[in-house]
Amino acid sequence: MDMQKVYVEFVLLDNFLMDFLLLYLALRFSEKKARLGRVCGGAALGAVYAAAAVALPFLQSFPCKLLVSPLMLLCARTYRPWKN
Repeated sequence: MDMQKVYVEFVLLDNFLMDFLLLYLALRFSEKKARLGRVCGGAALGAVYAAAAVALPFLQSFPCKLLVSPLMLLCARTYRPWKN
C-alpha cells in the first residue's frame, strides 16, 4: 500500500475557505446578521476539526460531524439580547 502525503496547511486552507463560504452564504440567505470575524471563527473551527479528523479517524464518524456542525453555526452567528 502506498502512503500518500497530506499537507496540513492545504487541508486547513481548503476547509477554511469552503466552511467560510458555506457559513457566510447560509447566514446571508437566512437573513441573519453575520460579522466577518465570527464567520471566520466558525470556519476556523471547521478547518481545525477537518485537520484533526485526518489524524484521528474516529472524528470522521457521523455523530462527531453532527456535533461539530452546530458548534460552527454557534460560532458564526451574531446574537442579540432579548428585548423587554
